Amino acid sequence: MTPTFCAISGGRTSGLMAHMLKGKPDHIFMFQNTGRERPETYDFLDRMDKEFGLNLVWMEYTCPDPKKKAGVKIVDYKTANRDGLPFEQLIDKRKAIPNKFKRFCTIEMKVKTARRWIRSLGHTKWNYALGYRSDEARKTRSDTMQNTITPLRDKNITVRDVAEFWQKNSFDLKLPLLPNGKTFGGNCMGCFWHSEYQNAHLCATRPKDADWLIRQEKRMGFTFNEDYSFEELSKKPADLLSHNEHYCTETNGSCGDF
Repeated sequence: MTPTFCAISGGRTSGLMAHMLKGKPDHIFMFQNTGRERPETYDFLDRMDKEFGLNLVWMEYTCPDPKKKAGVKIVDYKTANRDGLPFEQLIDKRKAIPNKFKRFCTIEMKVKTARRWIRSLGHTKWNYALGYRSDEARKTRSDTMQNTITPLRDKNITVRDVAEFWQKNSFDLKLPLLPNGKTFGGNCMGCFWHSEYQNAHLCATRPKDADWLIRQEKRMGFTFNEDYSFEELSKKPADLLSHNEHYCTETNGSCGDF
């Protein structure tokens, strides 16, 4: 039987996929940690692991020496990095900051890290389950080794279906659920796909987490977002957050989802 590796990000959508696929033979559940996930994400993953019996494999991108090849480090809930070290090592390796046009953070720390680990087990062919919903216009890619599958999309599950499931479940991700079914703040702190409003909120409410972003931008001389730096964003008056006209908050606005 061809093994199926399930990518669990720690969000509500992939969490529903984990619930759907739990207990299936030859299904291996994985989480690739960047060191920049929300604390609530780590707690949610740990709870899912215990409640659903996932035997979740926690792993991290590692590259202590930027002149050498990157590797994979196996960790767990307690030992997983929480200060951005995997991400910082990637930035040092690439000598650049990722952005919407060069999204190498996901490719390296998520996709390639999982692939390196799977290959290290000796597999030459496998299924790769991704939590893409039917309302997401995301492309999937398969190759001679990896056959990508999308269980949620196959069952026409939308973001509202995901929200409804977790609202009825005995536990949930402790991040705000918006009326449109999406999660405010997401998993990755300061992601360039987040709206300016969300990132301004991060700067105002979690300044220590924003400091990491500011430090990376300063030392590399680049920014995560083309329209602003996190240092600039952190200096905006906090009371602007109470006035939506100062920030894009449209669900499909030019700055991305709210």
